[in-house]
Parts: sequence; structure tokens; C-alpha cells
Amino acid sequence: MTVSAQKISREKLVEKIKASAGSIITVEFIKRTNGKPRSLNGRLGVAKYVKGTGRPIPASSRLITIYDMQVAKDQPETAYRCIPEEGVYAARINGVSYEAT
Repeated sequence: MTVSAQKISREKLVEKIKASAGSIITVEFIKRTNGKPRSLNGRLGVAKYVKGTGRPIPASSRLITIYDMQVAKDQPETAYRCIPEEGVYAARINGVSYEAT
């Protein structure tokens, strides 16, 4: 992220991501599977290809479902990603950069 990023707590950053209301955002996080950092451009609240037949995600898992705009170009049906709340360390929302402290 940029040098002028606002520093906020991880909880507040996750709240801002969840409240982004369909805006295109960039989220940087650490993947649970291999511990590597990842950057994702996407939107929350997209429901176009959701059929309701998949396994529901319990709230206790602390995952954020986001529609990956890069994958959506080629495979829009499979562009949904779940990112771990505890792995989020930076985001850019409505032109403002945030870093978790």
C-alpha cells in the first residue's frame, strides 16, 4: 500500500471492508492455506451466479466472501473467494488506503 495509508485496527479495517457497499476494493491478506500474501480486487454483495446449492459459510469461520474481479473476466461463475478476517492487513476502499495495526 502507499506510504500515506491510514493506520487502524484490524477489526475496524474488516468493518470498513464489510461496509464497502458494493464498491470495488483492493484487499491484501495472508492466505490460510500456504501463508503467502495475496492481493485481490473485488466487490462484496455480488449475487449474480449464486444458486444457493453450495455449503453455507458459518459466521464462526470469520471469512469474508468477495467477488474477484480479475477471475470474473474469464470465469465469472467461479470468481467468489473467501478471505480470512485475521489475515487482512491492508485495503484500499473508495480511494483511501488503510493498514491494520
